[in-house]
Amino acid sequence: PRLARMFSLPGATPRSIAVGPDGSIYIADPAGHRVWPLTPEGDIAGVWGGYGSAPGMFNAPWGVAVDASGAIYVADTWNHRIQKLDAAGTPERVWGRLVQASVDDPTGWGGFYGPRGVAVGSDGLVYVADTGNNRVQVFDAEGGFVRAFGGSGEGEGQLAEPVSIAVSAAGEVYVADAWHRRVQVFTADGVYVREVAMPTWGAARNEDRPQVAEYGGVLAVTDPAYARIVTFTSTGEVLGVLGDDAQPVTPGGVAIAVGVTYVTDVKGAQVAVYEGEWAP
Repeated sequence: PRLARMFSLPGATPRSIAVGPDGSIYIADPAGHRVWPLTPEGDIAGVWGGYGSAPGMFNAPWGVAVDASGAIYVADTWNHRIQKLDAAGTPERVWGRLVQASVDDPTGWGGFYGPRGVAVGSDGLVYVADTGNNRVQVFDAEGGFVRAFGGSGEGEGQLAEPVSIAVSAAGEVYVADAWHRRVQVFTADGVYVREVAMPTWGAARNEDRPQVAEYGGVLAVTDPAYARIVTFTSTGEVLGVLGDDAQPVTPGGVAIAVGVTYVTDVKGAQVAVYEGEWAP
């Protein structure tokens, strides 16, 4: 892929990015407590949110995802909740509360401690990286709890600071297990499958939490300390790296669509758009 264009987001500190079924783009801006919707051409279509706890307001939202119908899900991190918005940014559903609990404690299911990642599977289920509780929780589209997996620990399937999550069309779940410096791969039911090592994550600053995206058998991973995106096959073989002089200084988030890779630039307040296919 080659750099094709840049989208400017004046005043933003863009992190997670998601692309809707119609090509619309959504970007989480935790420093600004808002979400930026963009048209497929990169024009700013408004700014949603602002600091607060009422529906439609945010407290450092880190994650954003879009389902097949175009509904937007936001990991509203320090409000400890998920917000579901329509295409106009109007809240449709809000769920969550502050909870510190283990993965197998049913009294804590449906609550969060600083969730940073959210993804929607082809099954329509919503997968949340419940960062502070070191687990993944899965919900239906209305916020009904389905299951939880992960849990604190060092072993296979256990997590330490899961900060981003992606789900493939085949139903595999990719979790950025930041403090273990790896991407762990699970089945949709939460069974550990394999992992992809990212030893350079240990050089990142605490605020540069890594992000993952998956599309068409390609796994894309931000490597903030080295200002690059590393891409892998779904089984962990390196495909390539975006990291030349045109690469944003601080990649905050990544998304892949058909023939396009999007990278948010945290310090430059912009989005880099690369055109070209990754060959898995």
